[in-house]
Amino acid sequence: MTSVKIVVAGGFGVGKTTFVGSVSEITPLTTEAVMTAASTGLDDLSQVPDKTTTTVAMDFGRVTLDEGLVLYLFGTPGQHLTLIALVQHAMATQLSMR
Repeated sequence: MTSVKIVVAGGFGVGKTTFVGSVSEITPLTTEAVMTAASTGLDDLSQVPDKTTTTVAMDFGRVTLDEGLVLYLFGTPGQHLTLIALVQHAMATQLSMR
């Protein structure tokens, strides 16, 4: 069996957790936490004013496309600094593989 890992990344409040939960064949592992005053100034709620939770680690889901191929889905937090760190890590990993 072949497995493929897919990272679902994007900005704050764009629907990464919703996507992983919608397509996953298993109950997704989510890492949602209630937003607190600590996120003031970090999370832009202007486009999602009713949002009360945020992803604090990685969400996880799985999709079996056929008996030989499984997709593992990883949803990232959407905070700007998290995305920068993910890109930097991916670039460093790519460079170390050369």
